[in-house]
Amino acid sequence: MKYRLALDLGTASVCLGAVELDGAGREKRVVYHKIKIFQEPLLVSKKGGVGATKKSGKRLARQQRRQIERRSRRYRKIAHLAPLLHLDPSKIPPDSGQRIHSLRADAATSPISLSDLLRVFLKMAKRRGYAGGFRVKAEKDKGVVETGIYDLESKMAETDSKTLGQYLNARFKKGETLRLKQAGLYAHRTLVEKEFEKIWNVQAEHHQILNHQHDGTPLKNIFFDAIFSQRPLRSPAAMVGQCPLEPTLPRAPRAQMAAQAFRIEKQIADLRWGHGHGTLPLEDSEREIIREMLHGAKEVSFEKIYKALKASPDCPERGRLKLNLEYQGREKLKGNTTVAAFAAKKLNLKKEWLTLDEMVQVQVINFLADLGSPDLVDLPGWAESFLTANGKPRVFHPQTVKFIDRMVDAGGFDRLSKMGFEGGRQAYSLKAIERLLEKMRAGMDEYDAVEAIYGHKEARELQEKLPPAGPAGNAVVDVALAEVRREVNRAIDFLGGPPAEIIVEMVREMGLGPKARNDIAIRIAKNQKERVNAAREIENHDEAATGTNILRYRLFEEQDRLWCPYCSDPIDLAGALDGHRTNIDHILPRSLTRTGRKRDQLVLAHRACNDAKLDATPFSVWGNDPGRWKIIQARAKRYEEKKLFAKAKCLLIEDYTPEVLDEEGILGFTERQFHESAWIAKKAAQWLRVICPDVAVTRGALTAHLRRIWKLDTVIPQVRLEEGLPIFDTDNRPISPEDFRRLKPHWESPPHAWPRQELQRVIEKRIDHRHHLVDALVIALSTRGLFQKMACHYKALAERKSQGERVRMALYVPPPLGNLRELALEAVRNPNLSHKPDRYPDIRFFKDNPHGAVQTEKGEMLLQKSKLSEIAGKRDSDATVLKRIGCIAAPVTREAVREAYRSRRAEGLEPHEALAAPIMHLVNKTEIVNVRLLGYGSHTAKRIEHVGRGGAHHKYLSVDGYAYLELAFKDGKPQLPPRAVPAHEAMASKGQPAPGHVRRFWKNDTVIDESDGKRYLVRQIVAQGGTLFLTPYTDAREVRDMKKADGLRKVSGKGLARLRVTDE
Repeated sequence: MKYRLALDLGTASVCLGAVELDGAGREKRVVYHKIKIFQEPLLVSKKGGVGATKKSGKRLARQQRRQIERRSRRYRKIAHLAPLLHLDPSKIPPDSGQRIHSLRADAATSPISLSDLLRVFLKMAKRRGYAGGFRVKAEKDKGVVETGIYDLESKMAETDSKTLGQYLNARFKKGETLRLKQAGLYAHRTLVEKEFEKIWNVQAEHHQILNHQHDGTPLKNIFFDAIFSQRPLRSPAAMVGQCPLEPTLPRAPRAQMAAQAFRIEKQIADLRWGHGHGTLPLEDSEREIIREMLHGAKEVSFEKIYKALKASPDCPERGRLKLNLEYQGREKLKGNTTVAAFAAKKLNLKKEWLTLDEMVQVQVINFLADLGSPDLVDLPGWAESFLTANGKPRVFHPQTVKFIDRMVDAGGFDRLSKMGFEGGRQAYSLKAIERLLEKMRAGMDEYDAVEAIYGHKEARELQEKLPPAGPAGNAVVDVALAEVRREVNRAIDFLGGPPAEIIVEMVREMGLGPKARNDIAIRIAKNQKERVNAAREIENHDEAATGTNILRYRLFEEQDRLWCPYCSDPIDLAGALDGHRTNIDHILPRSLTRTGRKRDQLVLAHRACNDAKLDATPFSVWGNDPGRWKIIQARAKRYEEKKLFAKAKCLLIEDYTPEVLDEEGILGFTERQFHESAWIAKKAAQWLRVICPDVAVTRGALTAHLRRIWKLDTVIPQVRLEEGLPIFDTDNRPISPEDFRRLKPHWESPPHAWPRQELQRVIEKRIDHRHHLVDALVIALSTRGLFQKMACHYKALAERKSQGERVRMALYVPPPLGNLRELALEAVRNPNLSHKPDRYPDIRFFKDNPHGAVQTEKGEMLLQKSKLSEIAGKRDSDATVLKRIGCIAAPVTREAVREAYRSRRAEGLEPHEALAAPIMHLVNKTEIVNVRLLGYGSHTAKRIEHVGRGGAHHKYLSVDGYAYLELAFKDGKPQLPPRAVPAHEAMASKGQPAPGHVRRFWKNDTVIDESDGKRYLVRQIVAQGGTLFLTPYTDAREVRDMKKADGLRKVSGKGLARLRVTDE
């Protein structure tokens, strides 16, 4: 069967839709759809937004385990060397450890036994000192380690200690802590090495065996290596993503000279004279001047570019025309930041850098990009301490080593980005970039260069199934692509073969790392806070806080709550919220891209000003009016002061010309629109070409437009009402069934046809996972031909408007399938939707702080130490605080705190203020600063036992999370209560099926309630009482945002027996 496959991909969802095609490539019917929802491999940030990857916590624990193992390995190695001193470790009597400090101190001046010397070496191997150096740090950047090392040297001089062991012994005798880090002191590795040298030389005078050799190597060298040997550092090159054009090569650092030239050529290729589709290309002479300027500076302003072009006799006169990138809010073009970094005062090595051989330059930048800490090059012989990706010693060119040493000696050496270099990696390898540069310097853009050089690779043999994508270097992308592969191959199995065509729509966040995602989340939170403040201010003035009014208010604030950008008449708050007096205006006319409410191109203007401006720029209307244009220039300057540069530039554009589209332009635009997979969809689109050569990419804006004009925006709300589920608008206000029936005709018509009073309400569709399904159906029908029809329609309307006819720029084409809405309704009512359960308890087992235990009337209870001031929070009520005070373990302390709290509350202090100051103990007459609180019974925690020098010890660790809820059955009857199984217990049976008489419920399991046949998703597991919180499996909202009326269910006890887990 010939079919087209559409993919709507997100960071936590994959949705596929397939339509059958006839012999001519026309759509016949929908033959397949699937929605897969899964969890991102990210932790929740404590500050909100996106946290680190789940792997990062495991990596940290793994690093700690490795440090412990390496230390143990040194111990074992020293113990294995004992026979070289004619010692048998098994016959050396045990020691309490209390003599070790005096032994270590004495070993540097007087003889000790060989068995005691072995103990000293073991102690030195445990804490070998800080191995880094400080040449790479500027004076202002000295940190606690360097300061601590100097402080330690001063302290040793004060106590007349010649070795670290002597100083530690002096602290031991005074009862001071021997954990130097807690005292702000640090020992350098060279200090410990000198101590070893001194101890060995002193002991060798009394023990001749220390002067012997083993297999030709002095024993001194053997023991020194056992204590101080440092592993070479493995190259991180294996973690770098592969080049999509040269798959066997890694992506190049952006700081490479070729990568800098590549970025400069990309900027030049993007430059045009003018704005919109009526732009003019640059002449070769103009390109060469701009290229030369960018290679010679870190950044170049447009003002300097215009001045240089105007001064050149080889460049044509451009008049008032400006370069297109300046219209987008940019003030400068980025130049060669690598050369600029070497030229900066911090390094001042530009001349030396430019004289290096090209191969040496490449090796220097590769090394700097791979370097973790700058301290690693701060020791003699640093070049011998690095390994390649395959574990072999890394070989550096002598000039590379010499130049790196010069960078260090310059005093400004640091991490790559902190020295002013561009961090990160280019999309391509160095080899691919160099090949592309040759074509791009000849006038091609990136797309054409890739097609010219690598286009033949698409002719490779196609595969029947989608193979693994390979690591992308990003945990979020790796997980998403694994799900894409699984679902695409299932679709191939179901439909009997690979697709004839593929169309992909992707979200921008998919390729972002956790930090970038978190930055976006923080900006969203900030924006949301501003919206809330605006809504509060609007409601204080007895107006409705609708989405449009909030936008109006925020634009009003940007205009200093006073002025119109086009005239001198003021705007007050009442006028800002009154659609009859003011309008939201697009500064620039809306183009083929159909830019909607993009804040950096919107202003709030008087209605009269907006009517006069119509579909034109401010300059074309008022540019010949000196008084009016002076006002607009002043408004632009005020926008610049508020850092709203894009608005300022839009207001002052003088050379805007109406777009002129011909048939060739439409064809060229649509072909480029659907073929830029190399850098729009990137990994997914390229990867999918393994099974299908015809892979196209569509944008979300087109999907949204088609969804609206084909009346699909109301499909999800209609089905939710049929299912008894609530629907909301984008301001989170519920929409009643009556309102939906009344407004449905308006929502299914173009916005300009809506009644003014209904423009405020827009349906929120993303509360339901099935919105991905509607998008996938639209994507499957978003063909090149369809887009060309829309572009031609736009062209016809534009021509009619240019002739003075009053027309609206409403782009409309009928859906390829006449019954598309009915097909969408049927698919949404019966969705092929599944959630990926998380049945691998790879979570933290225990909380960080251990507990003690005490016997009470209720049995053995856990104890947790807490500061008195932390018992009461700023938002806690009296009842909450008194309940916590009642958990204080010591009765006398409990009564003292309770009495003082009530007294201070009577004086008018807030709950958190009442416990901020210490309280006097009634018996001991000492200040109560810390208290011990009773927790749950000790049976809820894990008892950990170990044996130390003082005998057996034990502590309790609280469970940090539960893997699943387990319900056992006996003779077909549930055995209550159910048991919440901690993660550390679940690990014992990881990957194994549950016994036949046991039913397990994991988070994100899809369950069917056998009483009504409805499907739900397990969202939360509550250990106390064995309770599950369920939501409809189609609902995308968080549990905290739902109520019982929204479909939220709380199931416990016998109700659990009605739930059956399904993987469908």
